[in-house]
Amino acid sequence: MNLDDQYNPAHREAVNLQGKFHDFVKQGPSAYDPEATLLQHEIHELVGELESKRSPQDVENRIKIIQREIRQAQMRGDPIMHYDHLGELHRHYESLRQQVRKMNY
Repeated sequence: MNLDDQYNPAHREAVNLQGKFHDFVKQGPSAYDPEATLLQHEIHELVGELESKRSPQDVENRIKIIQREIRQAQMRGDPIMHYDHLGELHRHYESLRQQVRKMNY
């Protein structure tokens, strides 16, 4: 499987997670929280990096940024979405990160 073929599943998963994020934010207490806007931007950038087939290292770094922001929101108790939804997103992004990491080899 060449590298280009490996981007398609990762891209589909990133788009799926983008939709899940939007759904969770709508269910959360504050959809207009600045932290939600920051995360939305980072997630949008991730999808764009996969569409433009940026290096797997760049994509993995973007995922790490998203994961860090999710963890910080959990620790601060930010009202962007329910705590359990933040944990679920973090787990999904970790799975995506592992998938992208394998693209390096």
